[in-house]
Amino acid sequence: GWMPMQESITQQQTAMKFQQTMLMKNQRLAHDLPRKQKEYAKLEKQLKVALNMLPRKSEIPDLLENVSWAGKDSGLEFKTFKPGREVSKLIYAEVPVAFQISGSFRQLLTFLKRVGEMPRIVDVKNMKLSPGDSGGTLSVTGLAVTYRFVEAQAKNERKGRSK
Repeated sequence: GWMPMQESITQQQTAMKFQQTMLMKNQRLAHDLPRKQKEYAKLEKQLKVALNMLPRKSEIPDLLENVSWAGKDSGLEFKTFKPGREVSKLIYAEVPVAFQISGSFRQLLTFLKRVGEMPRIVDVKNMKLSPGDSGGTLSVTGLAVTYRFVEAQAKNERKGRSK
């Protein structure tokens, strides 16, 4: 009756080793947890800051007005400036505005610099330059894209989490 006993001891030892390995793994995880929680909190804070840079829906008209003012103030002439359809992403929506402006290269650079310095994020994309009507002017078409935080989505997220 010695063999079955030996086998049982070996099994017990294997089980014990497995338990020890699991324990060590869990201790390592537990040890890592505060750091991970800190990292998570930091990321969450960064996301909040980033989302705060996105205007709410009510601020979009003001923002667009600021963009067009930046252009006029730079001496550019606006032929068209019309908001397109919003493109919804997960927690934000893209608000594209098609524009056609004319002016000198320097005026265009001043305009782009001013838009870049705005506290809200506005990307100028798909710019096409062509010679304007009079000498030295450029005709520029493109998209000014701003982003807004989609509030309904975030509210649903929060509701889901508290359960």
